Amino acid sequence: MSLFKPAENVFDSLEQMCAFSSKDWSTEKEAAWLYGIVSGWDSDDPDDDPAMPELQARFGWNDEAVARLRRLREQWVTLAAAAAAEEDTNDRLSAAD
Repeated sequence: MSLFKPAENVFDSLEQMCAFSSKDWSTEKEAAWLYGIVSGWDSDDPDDDPAMPELQARFGWNDEAVARLRRLREQWVTLAAAAAAEEDTNDRLSAAD
């Protein structure tokens, strides 16, 4: 049995909240930190202007804090992927029954 039911998956829930909220996550230090973990401020698109340097300056984050935020984001992505994989496996097993 999966620990992560689709309607109750904490990763999906928080990712959806960040993605579809009308909140400007960059205006408050704590909100920006949370968004940085859940959604990330770094873009995979090389044509995008990176947001991290602006946020670092705005909130006084030193290089160590930025590195920590990026590590926390990597951990989030890893755990979210593991939860999604577990859901997929359980869905396939349930369908085979």
